[in-house]
Amino acid sequence: MDSATAQAHLAVWLAADLAVSNMQTYSYGNRTLSSADSAEIRTNIQYWEGRLAALRHREAGVKSPRATLPGFCHWPMIDAFDEKYFDQLTAETRVTKHRANHAYYVWEKRRARNEALDVRILAHVALRILREHFRAMLRTVIHRRPLHGLRDRSSPP
Repeated sequence: MDSATAQAHLAVWLAADLAVSNMQTYSYGNRTLSSADSAEIRTNIQYWEGRLAALRHREAGVKSPRATLPGFCHWPMIDAFDEKYFDQLTAETRVTKHRANHAYYVWEKRRARNEALDVRILAHVALRILREHFRAMLRTVIHRRPLHGLRDRSSPP
């Protein structure tokens, strides 16, 4: 398959998403999609976006495209990450609901246990918060200025 074919597949699913988000149905071939098929449409859009990116990387001569694809996470190949861990990571799914002709999203549990997902989200939030504080600390060290509220211990009080 080439990138033009993948682009055509992606265009079909994007058109379906647009039609369904406007409370219309979308037909292609012998299938008709409606708002009940929103999850399938979203899954196919993500799949074809990833496939298209991989094909473009391959055509450009990049050897390892998977490391740069949007929407992918990577884990080392160790025993700590077993099937139960990944089941917990995928315990919730985003569902599109409609009220008064407006679409909104909710997260619905597909499995009872989702601790791995919660911990991963909390770790991501902590990293983003710490990244901002780290930048401030780095600026302080570079410019030798004390952080707000802390006194410089090298000078007398």
